[in-house]
Amino acid sequence: MFETWDWYWDRFRDNEVFLIISQRKIIRRPGGYVVVHGVSPPMTELPYHAGGIAAQLGRKESSVLRSLERLRRRGKIERFENGWRLKP
Repeated sequence: MFETWDWYWDRFRDNEVFLIISQRKIIRRPGGYVVVHGVSPPMTELPYHAGGIAAQLGRKESSVLRSLERLRRRGKIERFENGWRLKP
């Protein structure tokens, strides 16, 4: 029974959140570097926040936070700079 319950939460609630986080937001760091031929500027990843995910999904922030915590316990995501990101 518990396995079915876990499957339900993963399939209908947590998977939506995971799909958003899996679309990583990676940007080039502005300024402060010299471009050398053949070497690209440093990249940085922006974290996802529960409020932004909740607005995108039309869910309450508390519901998204519970999904994020379940995904963290399963080792799929991690906390990153006051937000969340896909675990590398």
